[in-house]
Amino acid sequence: MVKDLVRNIIAFPSAFFNKIRLRIHGVSIGIGSVVKGKIYIVNKGKITIGDNCIINGRNKYDPIGCGEGCTLVTEKNGNICIGSKCGISNAAIYSRASICIGDRVLLGGGVKIYDTDFHSIEHIWRGTVEDKLHACSESVNIGNDVFIGAGVTILKGVTIGDRAVVGAGAVVTKDILADEIWAGNPAIKIR
Repeated sequence: MVKDLVRNIIAFPSAFFNKIRLRIHGVSIGIGSVVKGKIYIVNKGKITIGDNCIINGRNKYDPIGCGEGCTLVTEKNGNICIGSKCGISNAAIYSRASICIGDRVLLGGGVKIYDTDFHSIEHIWRGTVEDKLHACSESVNIGNDVFIGAGVTILKGVTIGDRAVVGAGAVVTKDILADEIWAGNPAIKIR
C-alpha cells in the first residue's frame, strides 16, 4: 500500500507533464488517462485517446525488456484512435491512413502498428522525392477486448476482431476473426 503510494507520487510529474505535451501536440486525451515515462509525438493528423487508458513509456513501468518510450505518429490525413480502458506499453503506432484501436485492448511491450509501407515497393521510386507518394497505406482496425503480446508487428490493411489474442513476436499481415488466437511469423491461426 505505502509502496504503491510512493510509486504514484514519483510518477505524477511525468504523467502530468506528458498530459500537457499531448495537448500541446493536439492530442485529445480522455478523463483518467495517464501517460507514464517517455513519449514521442508527431501529430500532423488526428490522435484521440479514450478514457482511463494507461500508456507506459519506460522500462520502469513495464520491465519486460522491449525498449523505452512510446511513439504516436500521424502524417497529414493520418488518424490514431485509441478506445477507453486500454493498456499500452512501449509501443510504436504510426499512421498515414487510419489506425483504430477498440476498448479494453492490451498492447504488450514493443508492439508496432503501421498502416503504411513507408516506401514504395517499386524500385524506380525508392530513393526519389516521390517515394512516399507511391507507398501503399491501408487502415488497421483492432476490435474490443483484444490482447496483443509483446513484440508483435501489425501491418497495413489488417482487421483484428473482438476478443482475439495475438501471441508474442507475431507478424500480422492478414485479418484475424473474433475470438481467434494467432501466433508466429507470419502469424497463423492456432485456435
